[in-house]
Parts: sequence; C-alpha cells; structure tokens
Amino acid sequence: MSTTKRRGRAAEMIEETLNILLSQAADERLNSITVTDVDVNQDMSAAKVWITVSGGEDERKAAWEGLKHAQGFLRHEVTEALDLRRAPTLTFHYDESVDRGTRVMALIEQLEAEQGASDGGASDGSPRS
Repeated sequence: MSTTKRRGRAAEMIEETLNILLSQAADERLNSITVTDVDVNQDMSAAKVWITVSGGEDERKAAWEGLKHAQGFLRHEVTEALDLRRAPTLTFHYDESVDRGTRVMALIEQLEAEQGASDGGASDGSPRS
C-alpha cells in the first residue's frame, strides 16, 4: 500500500474513531464536537484534526476546555484503534467552513425574501413581463 493511501486511510480511521469517542464521552462538553477532517503528516507522527461544535460561543469554549482535558486519552485511544507503535500528536483546529456556509445560506435566504417582497410576492422564479 502506498504511503499516500496509508496516510489517507489513517486519517479516515482517526476521524471515525474520534467521532465515536467524542459522541460517547462521559464529559458532556465533548458530545457537541464533530470531527470534520483530519490531515496526517508524512510519517504519521502528527495529525491536524478539524472540528466543529454545535451550539453557541459558550458551548464552543466549554468544548475546547473538555478537549484539552481529554487530549491524552483521545491520543491513546487513537493509537490503540490504529494499532500504531507511536501515538500521533493530535492538534485540534476549529473548522469555520460550516459557520461560513451557514452565513452564506442565511444571506441567500435574505436576498430571496427581499427579492420576493420587491416582486410583489411573485417568487416562482419566472421573469415578470
């Protein structure tokens, strides 16, 4: 198996393992975290883990604190699940793409609502004559 394929498979397994661990964690602060992507370096000694947190700013702060507290445990569990000799260093990063997508969708809905209001309620998408 090529190194690229092995790294890709390791990234998938880390993502899957972390999502399961976080959703089943006894620490409720971790239950709102979803892993969206994982990048593993070439020698698989480190992984960047991209996460989102459902809820507002308070939930995000609490989730980060819970993540800091559980980082050693999560690293150990990932090492066991992947049957690795060395535990990869896990660095967590907030994935803002979900927030950006939500903002874009809200803007689109706002524009559609404004357009519908200026068209006199005609929102079937057909041009007015």
